Formats: sequence, structure tokens, C-alpha cells
Amino acid sequence: MAGARWAYFKADEVRTRGHTAYYLRAARRLEFHRCSACGILTHWIGHNGASLNIGVNAVIFDPSAIAHIPIVEEP
Repeated sequence: MAGARWAYFKADEVRTRGHTAYYLRAARRLEFHRCSACGILTHWIGHNGASLNIGVNAVIFDPSAIAHIPIVEEP
């Protein structure tokens, strides 16, 4: 798996654009998307019952837009 800094959102809080290729993981409950042009891992979509959760790779954000957000590292 590629390294990422995940930012977590509800599905209605995220809008994506451009073409991605994806693969399914974890009994088809997670879609991992990569940019079709450059191959970077952009986001995942978790199908968890009736709700959708999305993790966006914060590495692709403009650094000035997220400079104020603390980074929490899990042990």
C-alpha cells in the first residue's frame, strides 16, 4: 500500500473530478482510487451499509490550505 496522510469525510462533503482507476478491497467494501494520469493514490470510498465514508490523501492538497490542521499519528 502506498503511503498517505488520510483526511476523513462524509461522502456528501467531497467532490472529485478527473478520471480515476480503482480496485476493490476488504470484501468489496473499500474502493481505492488512483489518478488515471499520474497514478497517485487520491482517495478511498468505504461502503459501510447505508452510509459512505471517504478518505482523501491529504498529500495532494495545497499545503497552504491545510497548514493549520494538526497531524495525528497512530502508534
